[in-house]
Amino acid sequence: MQKPAGTLKLFGLAAVAAVGAGSVALYTVKHDPNPTQVAAVASLSAAAKPDTRLIISDDKKVVSHEGQSGKTALEVLQSLAKVKTERSSFGEFVTEINGIEADGIQQLWAFYIDGDLANEEAQTYKTNDSEHIEWRVENIE
Repeated sequence: MQKPAGTLKLFGLAAVAAVGAGSVALYTVKHDPNPTQVAAVASLSAAAKPDTRLIISDDKKVVSHEGQSGKTALEVLQSLAKVKTERSSFGEFVTEINGIEADGIQQLWAFYIDGDLANEEAQTYKTNDSEHIEWRVENIE
């Protein structure tokens, strides 16, 4: 059974899309204005970018996302969610994420990098695309 020519061409573009998404999309629009293929390449291009979703656990005690190279943990969180913070003599603390509060007296939002409690403040820690960031409501003991 012979495959349609467009299928083979799309596979070739898909392999390149993972490497250079912007140039592939431009090339496709300029040289092959078939809307079906353009949409498929655009979809593949978006999939190649880092995940920028915010995930909230069912019990609302864990909020997670992927890092973004060059941005601090707090900057990434603020770009994905509505965040409230408070300043103290110890630094800036996250007190609320998307309406989920840590009371600041008996609870706090602690942030973790790839499962390990961060040893740096969220407003100074520079994340990487490969890191998984979690914010957890924890009791202060």
